[in-house]
Amino acid sequence: MSATDKHYTVFVDESCTGKPWPCYGIGALQIETDRLDRFQQFLDNARRVHSVGSEIKWTKSDGGYGRANLTLAVLNALVRSSAKMTVMVVEKAKYQNWMRKTREEAFYKTMTMLLFDRLRLAKGSFRVIRDQRSDRYAKHDEVVAKIANHCLRRLQADAEVELVEQEDSKLIAGVQVIDLMTGAFTVGRCLYLQPDLEVSRRKKLVLARMAQTIGWPHLGHDTWSGEEFNIWHFPEECRGDPESRVAPALAPSEASDRARDLQPRLRRRLDDPTASARRADSASARPGTLRRGRISRRRGARRHAGARGRMEQHHRRDLRSPHRPQQPMATWSLAGFRPLRARRLCARPRSDPRRRRRPVRNDLCAMTKRNPGRIQR
Repeated sequence: MSATDKHYTVFVDESCTGKPWPCYGIGALQIETDRLDRFQQFLDNARRVHSVGSEIKWTKSDGGYGRANLTLAVLNALVRSSAKMTVMVVEKAKYQNWMRKTREEAFYKTMTMLLFDRLRLAKGSFRVIRDQRSDRYAKHDEVVAKIANHCLRRLQADAEVELVEQEDSKLIAGVQVIDLMTGAFTVGRCLYLQPDLEVSRRKKLVLARMAQTIGWPHLGHDTWSGEEFNIWHFPEECRGDPESRVAPALAPSEASDRARDLQPRLRRRLDDPTASARRADSASARPGTLRRGRISRRRGARRHAGARGRMEQHHRRDLRSPHRPQQPMATWSLAGFRPLRARRLCARPRSDPRRRRRPVRNDLCAMTKRNPGRIQR
């Protein structure tokens, strides 16, 4: 390898390896190492816009419309960016190694084939990061790297696998993204083969939206072998059923126009572009995204800040009284006041004897109690 070759990071994850699914998928996402900071910044911004704080996974994509919108945003970004993705969907019944040999050996064989197909057209050194997986044999990573490099040398390719290692997906953003895409395309293929599979309504809506975003009727299709975006159905007799397609590289305007035309007839319809433009926070509601309900954390924030809000209303009322000089509201500050316990004040009514009462600070009353004769009547 020459010193001018680029360095890449490849994120690998699998999906649907359990019994109910007729297929399992393995995905690989290739990103230049110099662009990882930009990729992390995009993902953090998307998570903040759609109010997703925990780990991004396909199994959690039906946890709310924020996660559904985040899935669509990630797909749009991957199609338009310089990142390269390959998803290999394997039909278990037609894969002889899966049916005859140990499934662990068959799984890592398909992973090696996926890495070889992903790296054979590239030039540079690659670091492969995959999600943690419990296996009987502890050195599968070394075997995969050696076999992939051997196949690349036989092909005289200018690519080399430096390292294959396992990391916790909760800490690696690239593994979370490829888990999201792999699960979506694998479940889309499974629904094409077995339409009666139990999949939640929200996931089906997300799959339909993803297919319309890239111009497909559904996600059961595969693509012709490409370098940028490749959906690979394995074994070979599974290819072309249904016909193979090409995922277009959408421009930003074209992607927004296509998303604006999507109107699924469900209870939670898509936001109208004219209505979303009138919103105060346009970043949290983009045209063509699924509409979210009222966020519960806003109600919680108001509930826990109830005591502070009552104090602020009290002092504002005092400012408007005729006995005090009028002051601008912006100059008034609650600094110096000790905050009360909001939960206890909200939970206990005023008639509750256990409620904490602030001490009465009245000098006139105190003087009256100590020495009533000193007060002139």
